[in-house]
Amino acid sequence: MVSDSAAPSNPSTGEIDRFLAASLWPGERRSADAFAWPEDTSALAERIRFHGIALALSSEKDAMHGWLAALREEIRAEGRLQGIWESSHHGMMVKVLGQLAEAGVDALVIKGTALAYALYNDPAIRKRGDSDVLVRRSQLDAARAALREAGLVPHGDYHFGQETWRQQRGKGFIHYVDLHWEVTGPPSLRHLLDVEECFERAVALPRLAPSARMIEPVHALLRGAINQALHGVHGYFEGGEKLFEESRLIWHYDAHLLARSFGNADWERLVDLATSRGLAPMVASLLSGARASCGTEIPAGVMARLEATGEAGRFADYLARRGALGRMVMDLSAARGAGDVRELLSLHLMPSPEHMRQRFPGRQDWPLSLLYAYRLAAGALSRIGLRLP
Repeated sequence: MVSDSAAPSNPSTGEIDRFLAASLWPGERRSADAFAWPEDTSALAERIRFHGIALALSSEKDAMHGWLAALREEIRAEGRLQGIWESSHHGMMVKVLGQLAEAGVDALVIKGTALAYALYNDPAIRKRGDSDVLVRRSQLDAARAALREAGLVPHGDYHFGQETWRQQRGKGFIHYVDLHWEVTGPPSLRHLLDVEECFERAVALPRLAPSARMIEPVHALLRGAINQALHGVHGYFEGGEKLFEESRLIWHYDAHLLARSFGNADWERLVDLATSRGLAPMVASLLSGARASCGTEIPAGVMARLEATGEAGRFADYLARRGALGRMVMDLSAARGAGDVRELLSLHLMPSPEHMRQRFPGRQDWPLSLLYAYRLAAGALSRIGLRLP
């Protein structure tokens, strides 16, 4: 057993990630005795937060056996806070979904909250910072009214096809709901998952709320693969820092649990949809991560068929575009009418104040006008290989 006086060392990020995966899943578990413990465990704690697995480690028997005592207590404290957050967030979501149903708005829960209540024994284990709800564009005004009735207010953070709402609840938590009217966001990616297609195949999610429904499991895995790839391009914020990593253990476990629920027909439909829509490399990447991290069993032939498909396709082209300008050109070419064009230009030329504060966290005290000018200058210089400090 490793003690608090163990000799210090400096494991790499990859070694830390492999150790964490091995600590979590039976059959893959690796003894703490074999891990090169660092003198400062802050990097290890940061990776646990990045992967969103504090409560998963706390809940899994013997997952932290032999760990340094101070680190064990830090992770358990974070896991307890995660559980309290879940209880508070669940109360808000029950009210939100109830108000949407009362208003006659068809709504689907997508992404993390859907998976938390469909696949996890304890939904709190699936760490997330918000919930995502999909509605039809034709019911958007009614959905906004329902969110207000449920006590939420606009947060002001907008992306194409989605906007963020928030509510402050007890225990000091601010909860967020991302309201979507597009499944995948950018216009050039609409073909990947159609809104009506998702509603037609929706399944019940009674553990979340009586009226709750979610996108069905095959669509959920496709959406997870899209999400992972887009995070590698756009990045996302974790602890005030923008990260561009595509691989998180909690995403691998999502895919593992989804794959475990599949029958033969599901696997066939997954491969057919992935190959026909240019998603095969992204789905293969997600499943490979799940297999490496969690020991996910994948039927013979599935990976070979996915990996045999090349990178050709609109999504691969979108991911390969350098900078926001190239992606905006693709999106404008796929826009449906003047409304799409206005929305795209507004988002690209004048992002929301919340987006600007997130993008430039070290300049939070700057006037917004100066932030917008800085953004334009930084973009112009980047095209000739220069960077602003």
